[in-house]
Amino acid sequence: MKLWRKVVTAGAAIAIVCLASVLIMMPYLRPQPFGRAALGCGCIAIVLGGRGIWLRPGWHFLAVPFTGLLILPGLVITNHFGNFDLISVIHHLGYEGGGPDMRAFAFEIQDGVLAIACFALAIYWLRNLFQGAGFWYYLAALFIGVINPMSMSLLLAGFAPKADFDLSAQLVVPVTSRPASRPDIIMIYLEGLDRRFADTARYGAAYAGLLPLQSAGLDLTRVGQIAGTGWSLAGVVATQCGLPLLPNGMRAHNGFEDQTKFMASQICLGDVAAGYGYQSSYIVGASAGFAGQDHFVRSHRYQHIIDSDVLAESYDGSELAKAYEPRLHTYDDQLVFDAARRHYDSLVAGNDPLLMSVMTFGPHGTSGILSRHCRADGQARYSADLRQTVACSISDMLPFLDHIRTRRAGRPTLVVVMSDHLNHKRDLFAPAMHMNTVTFLGYGIAGFPAGQENTRAAAMIDVYPTVLALSGFAQPDVAAGLGRSVLGNGPTLVEQYGIAVLDRALETDLDLRLALWR
Repeated sequence: MKLWRKVVTAGAAIAIVCLASVLIMMPYLRPQPFGRAALGCGCIAIVLGGRGIWLRPGWHFLAVPFTGLLILPGLVITNHFGNFDLISVIHHLGYEGGGPDMRAFAFEIQDGVLAIACFALAIYWLRNLFQGAGFWYYLAALFIGVINPMSMSLLLAGFAPKADFDLSAQLVVPVTSRPASRPDIIMIYLEGLDRRFADTARYGAAYAGLLPLQSAGLDLTRVGQIAGTGWSLAGVVATQCGLPLLPNGMRAHNGFEDQTKFMASQICLGDVAAGYGYQSSYIVGASAGFAGQDHFVRSHRYQHIIDSDVLAESYDGSELAKAYEPRLHTYDDQLVFDAARRHYDSLVAGNDPLLMSVMTFGPHGTSGILSRHCRADGQARYSADLRQTVACSISDMLPFLDHIRTRRAGRPTLVVVMSDHLNHKRDLFAPAMHMNTVTFLGYGIAGFPAGQENTRAAAMIDVYPTVLALSGFAQPDVAAGLGRSVLGNGPTLVEQYGIAVLDRALETDLDLRLALWR
């Protein structure tokens, strides 16, 4: 082979290695530009390299694809959720059932396999061009074994310095009392629907339905995300217990499956409400068994769980078929809010106040579910169009709020409309907008701070004590768990330490984990 052809072929192969390595390090990047560039480089290498790049690979080559298979789960998780959250992974490993099946990750698996295949092929070509020994393949395998998100997360977790303060010593049991008027409390979790979607330049009017609510209510504009609060159940635990959801040590598969007592020693919103005579309900379109949701709500004195099993017994089969998304094992938000509306009507017919938590699916990362009324064919569908899924999820919720206002019949009512966590889509634009949606609405509550914007730096753990304060259970400066009411004068932990330092403490404080699960 002529020298110039060898040099150009090697350059093309090296370019493919670099392109594939970037996608292995950062799987959340859009793969199309990298794929087109790699295809062009591959064509150049094949044309100019000729038969010289297609020698017998030898068994040493297997080290590269084998390592690729080992790191593939981490690539898929990072691509789908935007990052590799070790705390989330450990927690989800402990619970079975009810989650998305492999079809929901089809594109992420495809992207990961192609990145690994391109890397392996380019390394194979380079080894043939330069007549390298078998150790080339082991070096390449070691390289991708180190740079992938799963390995980097493990390395950072293992070597992160311990924070110089003790979070377990800052846990607070909230001081509450029975208010003169017990308001209904309705917690609405809009899956991944954070404030970034208010950017009209990128998402158009997708978020517009929430703007009137934010103007009318108490709108918290700087609620960030700390470790242990970045997935659905973690968001519920944070906003109802004032705590991050940290693993119970390393007890994963065997330990969590039988652990029906879920942070049972902590005083959460369900416990407070039950103590003052509330009827509590948890409504979700998927299985409540997914990730241990059922264990959590039962441990904290919820009386009613309405999930996919209950919905399947409550609606006509044809309606269920149109509302079901099989890849994600969930019913659409339209059905969820209809069930919430029915259940609300049954509860307000009595005299007891109610606590209701409503979970949606919405824009889950780079995709979501379009409910039936958002589609011309009337069939709920998985969709990658975030503009549509965001707007659709909001349009599912708004009639439910209208129904509450119409049917509450003088009952004081506190509604919290919030994202359960930041959207999983890794977004390199407008990082200042990467804040959770958190808006409080007060109907018939004396002294409610309507029409106010609160700009304090906070986290989802601060929602819980703020709910206690606004509902009259506690004073404005109440603390609960690690949460601090944004209505008080004391600093939140985010104001005190900053998110980066607080994350490091949460990830390394073993005493805190023991305290949460004792």
